[in-house]
Amino acid sequence: MKAIVKGSIILIILASSMFSVSAFPTNPSKGENKLSTKLISAIDYPKIAEANNLEGVVYLKYSIQTDGSIEIIEMNYSNIIFAQHVRNKINKIFLPNTSLEPNEIYYAKFDFKLK
Repeated sequence: MKAIVKGSIILIILASSMFSVSAFPTNPSKGENKLSTKLISAIDYPKIAEANNLEGVVYLKYSIQTDGSIEIIEMNYSNIIFAQHVRNKINKIFLPNTSLEPNEIYYAKFDFKLK
């Protein structure tokens, strides 16, 4: 998102229009669920979001490459702060020697909620 948005009403409308879950399956396979759980546990809460009491969600469609890197295919999110944070963290993760097929499509949901 390249536009600067002013006003909370406009921001709420834009955030809801960027958020879509229709492309993501509701019943992941056991291997996919285990992998997604591993990825989710590797992502911490963005400090800037926590400082500003922001909550959000990021849906990720990805594949594991033959070298163990993760390719992000599609990302849907409620707030760009969370999307950038997840992208930065995912780009640092390598999963060599995984039992899952390289180049298969997997899904993960990153739910950022304040406690």
